[in-house]
Amino acid sequence: MSTQQAVTKIGGQGWSTVDGGLHKKFEFADFKYSSNFLMRYTDYCTKVGQHPQWSNVYNTVDVTITSPDAGEGHVSEREVELAKYLDMLSTVQVTDYANIDS
Repeated sequence: MSTQQAVTKIGGQGWSTVDGGLHKKFEFADFKYSSNFLMRYTDYCTKVGQHPQWSNVYNTVDVTITSPDAGEGHVSEREVELAKYLDMLSTVQVTDYANIDS
């Protein structure tokens, strides 16, 4: 599917099309929250074999998801599901930093 069709399927929620992939900037309360998001994100990506691009500066995480197998400007259902998972994951609030382990 085209990246624009994927954004529609995700439901928007801040996702856009950039450089032939899906892009979103996530913002968190502070560095600990953004770091926890990245840690959980990394675990999930390892499990599903996805290797997105991201950058982190203090409380923000920029994510770009592409699918080389789907062709330029296209992504598969797998990338759509990853985007939905990231949206869900970004709403998880950690309340006890002493017990953060995943």
